[in-house]
Amino acid sequence: MKKYLLLIAAIALFTSCANKNNFSIKGTFNGDENSKLYLIQYVDGNKIICDSTNTKEGNFTLNGYVDFVEMFYITIEGKKSNTPIFVEPSEISIKMTIDTAEKVEAVISGSSAQKNYDSFNKQMDGFKEIDKNIYKIYKEAKEAKDEQKLNYTDSLFNKNDEAIKEFLVSYAYNNNKNVVSIYIIYSNSYRFNLKTLDSITSNFDKSIHVSTYYNKLVGRVKVLKRVDIGQPIVDFTLNDTSGNPITLSSLKGKYLLMDFWASWCSPCIRENPNIVAVYNDYKDKGFDIIGISFDKDVEKWKKAIIDGSLAWTQVSDLKRWNCEAGKLYGVRSIPHSVLVNPDGIIIAKNLRGEKLREKISELLD
Repeated sequence: MKKYLLLIAAIALFTSCANKNNFSIKGTFNGDENSKLYLIQYVDGNKIICDSTNTKEGNFTLNGYVDFVEMFYITIEGKKSNTPIFVEPSEISIKMTIDTAEKVEAVISGSSAQKNYDSFNKQMDGFKEIDKNIYKIYKEAKEAKDEQKLNYTDSLFNKNDEAIKEFLVSYAYNNNKNVVSIYIIYSNSYRFNLKTLDSITSNFDKSIHVSTYYNKLVGRVKVLKRVDIGQPIVDFTLNDTSGNPITLSSLKGKYLLMDFWASWCSPCIRENPNIVAVYNDYKDKGFDIIGISFDKDVEKWKKAIIDGSLAWTQVSDLKRWNCEAGKLYGVRSIPHSVLVNPDGIIIAKNLRGEKLREKISELLD
C-alpha cells in the first residue's frame, strides 16, 4: 500500500510539473468559417507543427507546452500569413483580423513577453519606415539603371543599418533580464561583429540563461571565435557545378577569398564586377577565389556564374541558408567574404569595393 501511495504521489507530482508549463491560446478570427489554423515553431530552419485546429464560428483554441518563453507562429491554411506570438506558460488571448489583401493584424494579451515584444517593435517602426523610403529610391534607380543613385542608396541603407545596430545594442544592455531581448539579439546577430556579440551575450542576466535563444547565442559566439581573424580555416567539402567534390584545403598555397553569395542576392550581384576585376588583375600573382553559393536552384546558380563571368571555383550544396559551409563559418547574411593567407590562416573578413583591391594590392604588389 505504501509503495502504491508513493507511486500515486510521484505521478501527481509529474503531472503538476508538466501542467505548470502548459499554455493555451484562445482566439477569434474574422476569416472564413472553419478556417484551419496551425501553431508552428522553427527549429534549426525546419518548420514544426505543434498544434492545429479549425475555427468554429470564428473562435479557436491552440495548446502546447514550453520549457521557457519561446516564439511561436500562427498560420492560416491557404494564406501567406505568419503571425508571431511569444508564448509562456499561461492562458493567452489573441484577436486576429485579416483584410482583403490577406494582411493579418493581431492583438495579443496574457503574455508579458509579447507585451515587451510589441513595445520593441513600436520603437523599431521609425527605422523600418526609413528603410521603406530608401527601397523606393533603390527601385527607381534600378529601373533607370542609375549606378550613381544605386551607390547612394547603398550608403543610405548602411547609415540606417548602423543606427539600427546602435539601437539594438542599447536595447540589449538596458533589458538584460528580458528574454525578448535575447531573442531580438539572436535574430539580428548577423549584424554584429564577434566583439560586440560576445559582450552583449555575456551581459545577459543569469536568470534568463535557460532560454533556448541564449544557448543559441552562446553557440554562435563559439562558432565566430573558431573562424575569427588569426584562426586556421575550418575545412569542408562541397560539390562544384559538375558535381565534383572540392575540398577547401586543396586550394591552400595562395591568398584565397572565400566568397559566400547567391544568384538571388542583389547586393552580391552588384559586388561581383568588383571581385571579377580584382581576380583578373591578381589571379596570376598568387590570388584565388572560391565561391560558396547559398542557392537552391542549380540552373539559376549556373546562369548567374555565366552572366557574372565568375571564372573561379564555385561550390554549393544547394541548401540555401542551411549550407554546411555557411554554418561552419557562422554566415547569416550575404555577401560575406573571408580572406585566407597561403598557410590557411584567416587574415580579413568582408572586404568589399575598393577595400578588397587595397588589401590584395598590399599583399601582392
